[in-house]
Amino acid sequence: LKKWLKELSKKDNTTMVSAILGNIIPLNRTVLPVRTRLSLLELYQESITRLIFSRDIASIKLERSSYSTYIKSMRALMLLVEELSIGYKIILDEAYQQGERPDSNDFFMMAINKTAENISLSILLAYSYYRTPAATTINTLHQLYLYCEASNTLHKTVSIKGVSTSKSFYHIYNQIILMGIADPFRLTKFEVFKLHTLMDDYADKIEISPLINKHKNAPNEFLMTGYFCLDTNSDKMPTALAQTSIEKRRSPQARLLNTQPVVKAIEELFQRAALPANKGMYDLDIKLLQQAIPQINTSYDRQFHRLPSSDNHQINLANGISSIHDCLSYNNLEQTDTWIIHNQSSAGMMLSREVDDCHQLNIGDFIGVFIPQMPPSLAIMRWLCTNNHGTTEIGIEIYPGLPIAITARSEGGSEIIQGLLLPEDRNIRQPSYLIVEKGGYSTNRILHITEGENGYTISATSLIDNTFNYEQFRFKIHDGTKHKIAQSQNKQI
Repeated sequence: LKKWLKELSKKDNTTMVSAILGNIIPLNRTVLPVRTRLSLLELYQESITRLIFSRDIASIKLERSSYSTYIKSMRALMLLVEELSIGYKIILDEAYQQGERPDSNDFFMMAINKTAENISLSILLAYSYYRTPAATTINTLHQLYLYCEASNTLHKTVSIKGVSTSKSFYHIYNQIILMGIADPFRLTKFEVFKLHTLMDDYADKIEISPLINKHKNAPNEFLMTGYFCLDTNSDKMPTALAQTSIEKRRSPQARLLNTQPVVKAIEELFQRAALPANKGMYDLDIKLLQQAIPQINTSYDRQFHRLPSSDNHQINLANGISSIHDCLSYNNLEQTDTWIIHNQSSAGMMLSREVDDCHQLNIGDFIGVFIPQMPPSLAIMRWLCTNNHGTTEIGIEIYPGLPIAITARSEGGSEIIQGLLLPEDRNIRQPSYLIVEKGGYSTNRILHITEGENGYTISATSLIDNTFNYEQFRFKIHDGTKHKIAQSQNKQI
């Protein structure tokens, strides 16, 4: 089996997932000695975990090539992790039925920890696909927590010679809990996995304890930051204690989850990173942790107050530079999708659409916003989630300024590049910049721009931002290059 898995690892993800599923499904329906089953499951576990955490851009691009490919790939991975979890549950159930206890039976304890590990993996996969975890998934983890708490095995690590080792349930549980409260639907796919890896350093620092009367009955404004209510009866991640009703706080199944030690440890990392000797060492980690820490500390506060929208107002959104460009150029909304506004502020909106097809949407990408009787605008995708009922919800931040469709041609080249221009806005000190598809930017690149009936030449000066699909950059207009373009030439371009 080891040799087979090693050879299989050289193949593409789709082939690998299909082949392992073809083995693991019958394995879970075969009667085997517990040591044999555990040994086989561990070999599959290693390959599956490596596959999920090492998926490259090519694999993700293939998924995004079509909705059917996206759904097929997602469901196959989800099923693979589910079947792996089922395998460990078989060991768990057999031990429980035989009257074993996890504090005295290492196979039982190992099965609990490995089941938790794979449930956590399924939750992580759901987050990476911007989907809510499957129903009962989180609650199953909570129930396993209560069982380990009652059997005094929360902190028990396990090692079975020649078979496997396992971190404690407490560590596995807290690592995915930290991910859940860090608002993963605001992260890119790669950031989801990166943050989960980073949380490995902080999982054991969480403190979980019964709620005392002070926490149960205190008015919300007197509750400290970093305090969460862990409602083990629910199928949800912990919520900030200040946002939890007194009734839920008083439940015997509720626990206080304190992230203050985690916040302190992260802040100490920030201090180390600021030392001259460590310059650049933690840059990527710091950026991601800075995004997560307001949620982990329960100190996140929305910058703009949002008001609910009445009458299910609808707007049209265009996704992708090409679609936005066409909508602006031809005043045609055929390439847009209709969304319902639920609430909005001066700077953003929360929208929904009764469809579970979000495979072309990316956190951080630009969206064209087209509202009847209003000028078009650009927005950036801030968060995205599809629930278990097939409804996709998104949060967008509106960019100031009126976007203009332009075309660009590189110096000495014939390729026409579509782009979006946001002109300078001195009121908010926003310089002009261009947005083009990935690969359109390079430092000092000379581009000949067509903007309506006007033409001019620019040099790209500095990259502001880039994501999976686009690049945003500042530029300088060459002196003396502005000119009018003949109507026939403009149409040809």
